Amino acid sequence: MKLKALHLVVLLALVVNLGYAQIPDRVGWWKFEDAADMAKATVGTPLQLVGIHASVDGPVAGNKAAEVALGNYLIMTHGIAANGGGALVNEYSLQIDFSIPEKGIWHAFMQTDVTNGGDADLFTNSGNSLGVAATGYTAKGITNETWYRMIVTVRNGEFYKIYIDGTIWLDAAGQELDGRFALAEKLLIFADNDAEDGTIRCSELGIWDTALDADQVLSLGGASGERVPVRTKLGSWKFDDPTDLLKA
Repeated sequence: MKLKALHLVVLLALVVNLGYAQIPDRVGWWKFEDAADMAKATVGTPLQLVGIHASVDGPVAGNKAAEVALGNYLIMTHGIAANGGGALVNEYSLQIDFSIPEKGIWHAFMQTDVTNGGDADLFTNSGNSLGVAATGYTAKGITNETWYRMIVTVRNGEFYKIYIDGTIWLDAAGQELDGRFALAEKLLIFADNDAEDGTIRCSELGIWDTALDADQVLSLGGASGERVPVRTKLGSWKFDDPTDLLKA
């Protein structure tokens, strides 16, 4: 009986914990809930708003979002020190909770060139896929009037990954250390140099100074606050062999 009870406890612990990994604290977090001050930070430094930004409804009742139209963007001062073995920020995770009113056009999500002098570094293209030529594009595409939670995890030299609502959509090779996908002191959000930045609504923006793993991303759920279903258990031990109680 004691062994069967222990078996039950172990399985319950697995069910509770799988898919709900501990998530590091964000170093920057912006929620756009104050229509009078959309630049306000929940954690970190206030955003700088370039152009005109409207306060609109977010993904759930009572939730707000910033609508950033073509030619307008946000400037994030993330506060992350150089890491990953380079002179710039080479390891980070970026969260963007977003919705687009129009599909089939280009949208820009992040721009590492603080002068906005070249192409952005993450788009949706006219086929609604996410990515850029250097990393490739997702096989899946997004649609309009739907809220998504996108997490981009970067460790230059090792990997570049895009997750949507806890599921990996793009698993690309590691990019160059201190290269295009490394961050300087500031990061532009929704900016592009030549008008490939269609209107985006953003209800939440966050950044970490580490590359989140798959379980941590899964635990973040979706933009509407829903939790992603728990994964199938990865291990089971029954303790029913008295000659080998550790057998899996």
